Amino acid sequence: MSERPNVEYGDPEVALPNEILRSVVGSGVHGIAIPGTDDHDEMGVYIEPPEYVLGVEKHRADYIWRTQPEGVRSGHGDTDLVLYSLSKYLRLAIKGNPTVMLPLFAPEGSLVVVTSLGEDLRGLRGALLSQEAVERFLGYMHS
Repeated sequence: MSERPNVEYGDPEVALPNEILRSVVGSGVHGIAIPGTDDHDEMGVYIEPPEYVLGVEKHRADYIWRTQPEGVRSGHGDTDLVLYSLSKYLRLAIKGNPTVMLPLFAPEGSLVVVTSLGEDLRGLRGALLSQEAVERFLGYMHS
């Protein structure tokens, strides 16, 4: 069996050096991971360059790295990493997206990267809670 290459979207040279927050998400942060069976999921936020925010240059507003190709379910030993630009992250968080809220509330032990700006962002988590967020969380739980 041939080994599949990792899948990568976005610009790692922009996202990775400018990370302010990253945490374990998925079953790992919920405490329901089964050792030896689960994949590893991480999500984070990076500060994009000013020219990206101002719209001078077109770019992806995220960085994705996976050990499995798109459409292939991750299994034991696989890793999924998603980093959002701060502007995209805040758009998703303000809408109450349950998945993107996880790094804001993840326990300290689940944090992979946290800078002083990341701490500031985590400090704003209460401001991102809304009735819309509650309804999205309930929908997430029901599904």
